[in-house]
Amino acid sequence: MTRNHLGVLVAAFAILTTGLAACGGGGGGNASSADSAQIQAAIKNSATSGDPTACTKYETAKFNAQTNGGSGGSPTQQCERDAANTVAKGVDVSNVSVSGESATADVAFTGSILDGQSVEVGLVKQGGQWKLDSLNKFTHFDHDKFVSGF
Repeated sequence: MTRNHLGVLVAAFAILTTGLAACGGGGGGNASSADSAQIQAAIKNSATSGDPTACTKYETAKFNAQTNGGSGGSPTQQCERDAANTVAKGVDVSNVSVSGESATADVAFTGSILDGQSVEVGLVKQGGQWKLDSLNKFTHFDHDKFVSGF
């Protein structure tokens, strides 16, 4: 994603799961077109905008705590400080699956260290807005490509 904090989390996750070649895919794509469009927009804006307001507009405090491990202030403040750091050039969202006020989606990255990697993210609907809530697992992990990206 565009912010360094998510890239660091994904890097740490990848290091912890070095033996992981690939995990199963996401849901069955049962989202309404309105939910699917808003979920895709939330993920894209979170990943590619570089805007510090995305840390609260498109991400929950839980997501920020998970993806900002630690130094200097709250996870949301760390997210806002890192917002302009580019990690991915783009994302492709697929396998959007909605169950009430929660959803999952697969996100494939283009560019930089995450080029060629895909993860499943969890989302929740808060105040009518879909927000990233968790980084669940890799759905595609190319160890060699990841290592060469470092």
